[in-house]
Amino acid sequence: RSGFPPSRALLRRLAVKVSYKSHGRMVNARNLIYDAADLMGTPSMNVLILGLGMRRDIQAAMEVYDHMILNGLVADGNTFDFLIEALYIDAKDIFTPNEENPRPEDEDYVISGMGMIEKSMEAAGIEPSTHFYHEKIRLLCTIGRPEEAKIVLDEAIEKGTRIGVGSIVFLTYRLASNGDFDAANQVVELCSVAGCGDPPEYLVVQLKNREERWRRRRRFEINHDEDDDSE
Repeated sequence: RSGFPPSRALLRRLAVKVSYKSHGRMVNARNLIYDAADLMGTPSMNVLILGLGMRRDIQAAMEVYDHMILNGLVADGNTFDFLIEALYIDAKDIFTPNEENPRPEDEDYVISGMGMIEKSMEAAGIEPSTHFYHEKIRLLCTIGRPEEAKIVLDEAIEKGTRIGVGSIVFLTYRLASNGDFDAANQVVELCSVAGCGDPPEYLVVQLKNREERWRRRRRFEINHDEDDDSE
């Protein structure tokens, strides 16, 4: 009504409301928007996409995107930001450590979905935003590809896109968990270049402590193996 596009924060609050508690509320909201031409617009469809993502229904979120394109609506940056976030939420459930390890087809499914979103975004002429890069970095780390996530970070910095400190912290911890402390320290050093200012002190301290513990453990394992060989 004000003539200004709704903020991302407002869209997120609405998505939380329509996705809260039951899937039925989400379905009712979708049917209401689909049936009322005056309610169908890019912002309302973005709310549906994120709401369905919060319900961990990436397929339904992609169907909303297809529906909006078929109805002549123009996707914006929020559309693709919310699609990649929905995919991350879905992947996080699949790849959370549990009794059953993710299957190879699970990883193919995530990579395929990410490629589809990026291809659609490129066709729409929209450049990745800070939020998009953040979700892509988290997504790649979640499926066990932090090295590729670092390449994404380097790409974002090269394009001049500001990267939030949350992305730096998330990627640093994942690389450290894999024992790749050289890459983890490189990421921390990129803070200022990425537009985050100086590296957070807590991150520097925790990374240093974690690396020291990891190296002590490695020395112990090597010495233990040598003792076994001598016997």
